[in-house]
Amino acid sequence: MRMIRWRVRWYWYALAIGIPLAVLGLIVGLNVALGASAPSLVQYSSVSTILLVFGTKLINPGDGPLGEEPGWRGFALPGLQSSLSPLVSTLILGVLVTVWHVPLLFLEEGLLRPSIIVGFLLGTMAVTFWYSWLFNHTSGSVLMTLIAHAAQGTITIGGLWSLGR
Repeated sequence: MRMIRWRVRWYWYALAIGIPLAVLGLIVGLNVALGASAPSLVQYSSVSTILLVFGTKLINPGDGPLGEEPGWRGFALPGLQSSLSPLVSTLILGVLVTVWHVPLLFLEEGLLRPSIIVGFLLGTMAVTFWYSWLFNHTSGSVLMTLIAHAAQGTITIGGLWSLGR
């Protein structure tokens, strides 16, 4: 039932899409301000391309959001919160989610540098808190976290900023 809980106020949809994109914009802006070259947005030049990538991420069970959110927010978080506070539950879930994502560090050359690892670990934990907050404030809507996760994954950070190569 949590997966199809779509009747939430319109601003939750705006936040689910807007916050990940705003954070990404901030990260890219800071990276450029610190001396990196400006990212190329050629692959995202049309709205239809962005919508296609977002839609694919939203419904593809092998590409993150649909394969993760029902388990993390639909099952694990409510189970943890049945006996623990939201803060403690999210801390536990954050560790689990971070460990789950560690293999991603081995997929691309250059990602095993200490600065990237620390940013990855902190970022994954922060995203877990963001999704838990969103889930709890939308009466347990996994759909909202699914949308936020798909928005985050639509434009990858690695494709937008220089990793110092």
